[in-house]
Amino acid sequence: MAIRIWAAQSSGGVARFIYKSKKWKTFDTDNGNIYADPTNRSSLYYVNSQGLVVHENFNTGDTTTYPALPNNIPITQVTVGLNGRLWAIGTVAENGNQNILYRLGMDFKTWDMYSEHPADISADWCNITSCYYVDENGLVVWRNADKNITIQYTGIEALKVSVSFGNPPFAIDSNQNLRQWNPATEEWNLYSKVQCQSIFADPVCVFKCYFVDMDGAVSWYDIRKDEIHSIQKNQLTTKQVSIGNIWP
Repeated sequence: MAIRIWAAQSSGGVARFIYKSKKWKTFDTDNGNIYADPTNRSSLYYVNSQGLVVHENFNTGDTTTYPALPNNIPITQVTVGLNGRLWAIGTVAENGNQNILYRLGMDFKTWDMYSEHPADISADWCNITSCYYVDENGLVVWRNADKNITIQYTGIEALKVSVSFGNPPFAIDSNQNLRQWNPATEEWNLYSKVQCQSIFADPVCVFKCYFVDMDGAVSWYDIRKDEIHSIQKNQLTTKQVSIGNIWP
């Protein structure tokens, strides 16, 4: 499986890593939050400056803009789950910013709203009805929206969460440390060597996680060997990393 590494640049625009040249190729886009297309290494989902989700193929130039949220509430984060199911955070600027969880309907035309107020989300790649999220108090939660079932991962105050194919979730804690849930102990393992601002769980290996460090460099961490591997060979300051082309 030839995954594709994408990054959102701190100065604006996106970049994808070219393995052959070991360099980043940059693109000027009107993007905020990004999420790499799980099925196509040339494509990316991103939230534009109007608060809409856009899917763009950077090889062909084809774009698709998804419907706005009800009342034109701006989207601030998008994540993609099984069968291309989109989950999003809409942010209402009333009495301070309030986040609301949404899921795009199977008709790909309307958004369903849920009661959660997430700080961060990560779609479940194993189930179109489920999503992981960090709630407003920093608790990591898995929810099956159709069956109204939740599982809580207690023990830390989280900022970000990322999960791949039913593996234990990774998280960034309030001290910017990398964590991973340990099912055996039902506690969060701490990897204090990794200070990060963005994470993306490796789609193949349960022991591996991509991250953006506090200086904006993209690397990956091997838990078993306690090793950090940088992939950044040319100057690029990033704020978010996402991995695409994870499914055949």
